[in-house]
Amino acid sequence: QHYRILSGDDDIGEVTSGCFSPILSSGIGIGYARPHIVPKNGRIIVMGENTSKIESQITELPFYKDGSLRY
Repeated sequence: QHYRILSGDDDIGEVTSGCFSPILSSGIGIGYARPHIVPKNGRIIVMGENTSKIESQITELPFYKDGSLRY
């Protein structure tokens, strides 16, 4: 949490929450970005600080559309 969100060399925002999704077998997160420079859906961005950086992809909500967790 509170990692920077980068698009190229531009600092565009901050991660507010993140965790591992067992259903997607991947990490998911959400954050705030400056509205006038938010990359389009599908664009690769980088989240992190200094030596701890991870490539991420902009995705529309909901993350999971093919099923339900309700039983």
